[in-house]
Amino acid sequence: MENRAAREPGQRQKDTAANFAGRRKSKVVLVDGTLREGEQSAGVFFTFREKLELLRLMDKAGVRIADCGMPAVSDEEFLTLKKLVSAGFRTIRIGASIRCRIEEAELFKKTGATDCFIIVPVSDIHIKVKFGMEKAAYAGYAERVVAHCVKLGIEHVHVVLEDATRADPEFILFLLGKLRGRPVEAFYICDTLGVALPGNISRLVGAVKNALSPGSAAAVGVHCHNDFGLALANTLAAFDSGAAFLTFTQNGIGERAGNVKFHELALALARLKKVPLKVDLGMIAELSEAAEKMSGIFMSPVEPVIGFNAYRHESGIHVSGLLRNRKVYEEFRPEAIGRRNEFVLGKHSGVCLIDKLLGEFFSGLKFSPAERSSILKTVKETRVKAGKAGNAKMRKTLSGFYSSALGGLSNRDFVEIVRSLVRERV
Repeated sequence: MENRAAREPGQRQKDTAANFAGRRKSKVVLVDGTLREGEQSAGVFFTFREKLELLRLMDKAGVRIADCGMPAVSDEEFLTLKKLVSAGFRTIRIGASIRCRIEEAELFKKTGATDCFIIVPVSDIHIKVKFGMEKAAYAGYAERVVAHCVKLGIEHVHVVLEDATRADPEFILFLLGKLRGRPVEAFYICDTLGVALPGNISRLVGAVKNALSPGSAAAVGVHCHNDFGLALANTLAAFDSGAAFLTFTQNGIGERAGNVKFHELALALARLKKVPLKVDLGMIAELSEAAEKMSGIFMSPVEPVIGFNAYRHESGIHVSGLLRNRKVYEEFRPEAIGRRNEFVLGKHSGVCLIDKLLGEFFSGLKFSPAERSSILKTVKETRVKAGKAGNAKMRKTLSGFYSSALGGLSNRDFVEIVRSLVRERV
């Protein structure tokens, strides 16, 4: 028998990410909610042209379905959805969300969109506050709304179980018992306030899957918010437990603290879970930059995958390792997502970077150890002397920008609007 404990540490380490990867060959359907959930970020809105541009990028990247808005929001939103449906895309399916109301189902049908996301609240507080019904009566009402969507001939019906992670699990199973016979494409567990832990999500996905089978072709989906920074972990936990429809937004923009970020989810599935995604990862950076420009919400320099500093290295230890073998401090090549790495001269630089740059810019000269040491010392001192005077100024600038760009209308604006519309009464 092989002595596994005696094996050399470096053996069987061709791909370190694979050492901890969970493998699952079942399908994954990526559902982008940027144009609906993302646009619900306070202060954010997209024009028709911006929505069209983002959809074309998503379509090119290989995103399967996009939730593009709520037709009941306004006449402008309804018309935008109709125009997006007729714009013509390669493969992406155009969807929209509705509240659990028959009249909104009929409005959705008029948009021509293919995928209808019915938001069905399932927690006690949501049912009480929004509908004022007993749960049994509400379950019957929700069943009638779903049945009406099917009767209307909507191509793909999705049921989003809003606030599922704060709901009574028995009621969720009771509701699924009423709906499992309907031709629903997927039932989504929605962590509306981002309060679930991965273990909770896993158990809930398992319970929903068991409630749907046998007898239902519906898949399980997940929609996670990031209030406690767990949206990605919860989505991956749901995937590991059998969820196939995974929702996200570009840059994670959404209500409050946002949602799962496309760049994080796509890389985690492809690199850590070894899922053969039909997505062009090389477009991640382009999609992120477009979402930044259009939303006015900018990513932190230390944002995973796409942050300004994500592939920049200053520490001498790191630079030394990277110059020998990039795999020492790179799990994947940044070029794969449209970025590149960079070495930074600063307080923590080491002699390896100095030698590299001397070779590039002074290839005909030889430098003594003392000269190289002096150059390194001066580099460190120069960077520190440069100071950080701009930090406070930039923070003030950004604060002012966000107050302006994301602040919405003021109370004074509201008063003026009302006065302009009812002048004779004020």
